[in-house]
Amino acid sequence: MGRSKTIFLALLASGFLLPGCGGRGSGEDFVTSRSETSLDPDAPLLAAREVASYTVPLDVARSFDSTLRTVRRSYPELETIHAASTYNPHEIHFALGSDAAWLAQWKAGTLTTGVAELDALLKDFGARTVAFVRDDGDQSWFTVTFDTYLRAHRAAGLFIGLSPSLRIASAVSVSSGDTDIRYEQPTASLTRLTFVRGETTITVEKNGTSSWTKKLPVTPL
Repeated sequence: MGRSKTIFLALLASGFLLPGCGGRGSGEDFVTSRSETSLDPDAPLLAAREVASYTVPLDVARSFDSTLRTVRRSYPELETIHAASTYNPHEIHFALGSDAAWLAQWKAGTLTTGVAELDALLKDFGARTVAFVRDDGDQSWFTVTFDTYLRAHRAAGLFIGLSPSLRIASAVSVSSGDTDIRYEQPTASLTRLTFVRGETTITVEKNGTSSWTKKLPVTPL
């Protein structure tokens, strides 16, 4: 058995490609482009920070969605403060060596590689398109867009080793901006959200089933 197949089967056996852990599973049990449209735009990102899987469980994202909608109804001034991400959850960069048998296909926009384990993982994550970026010496760069909302900085690592012609797989960096939302649960009953804009922070807390309470900002928004 080849090294790439050994890696792929090990991932499958360990559950990394099962629902909630990185695979498509049966039904939509993780966040995709379709379900993302019904969520507060910050909910999937906050959920992604709290899970260890390669995809984001939909129930976790919905829990954050409910929390954010409740908080923002009570404090509308928080509507324009968003969570910061350092990567695009729907894209992964790939660098292929000039020996890749599917190089011409990817340059033509066809996702199929002919490598069974690689094609299976692309399908599992809902790969939709591949776009040629540039040639760089003896390798070529591409961006693959996925339907699944990925924890892309971790998911990219699953592709390494599936083919010796695939040299690099990495998340696509994005600007994080000057706002963020931080989630904490200091105790079993206390939940805290901190909304950050530059040097300004506004914290809201909820103890058990009580209502959300806003703390005074460090400086006015």
